[in-house]
Amino acid sequence: MSVLARHEVRDWPVVGWCARRFRTLYVNRERLSLLPAAVADVAQQLRAGRRVTVFPEGTTSCGVTTGHQRRFRPAFFQAAIDAGVPVYAMRIAYRHCADGGDLGERGYLGPRTPAAAFLGAEQVPMSLWRIAKAPGVVAELVCQPALATVPTSRRGELAARCQRQLMDAS
Repeated sequence: MSVLARHEVRDWPVVGWCARRFRTLYVNRERLSLLPAAVADVAQQLRAGRRVTVFPEGTTSCGVTTGHQRRFRPAFFQAAIDAGVPVYAMRIAYRHCADGGDLGERGYLGPRTPAAAFLGAEQVPMSLWRIAKAPGVVAELVCQPALATVPTSRRGELAARCQRQLMDAS
């Protein structure tokens, strides 16, 4: 699965190398004139049968507050419409886990934690170090049912439907 990332990721230590190995696609948020080409690149990958992960909020947040979510940007929903593929809304939440991360018989997922958040001007090495030091952090992935696309779909409506799915499931 490819990920759509901001173009700066290419130059990040370690992360940039990993991004290239995993066929990451890039978008330059400062040059909106390049957005149509980036959407076309994603559509081409989807038509070729590849999956692409897009973070439609266009940024990160600490993710601790339930129900707080930035509005989904609709541009890359157009790629799914153009390729005629369904969209799956997914939420990633990081939680503390009982027993230091062991989800065995006694383990359970606890409250959300900002330990894995990458915020603002924090440098990548500092963020990775903070995550590595955090005991018992578990990623929880929740996937909603597929939303079909048709050529007449509108990207803004599709983005809003995905966002509602996730809000309703919180």
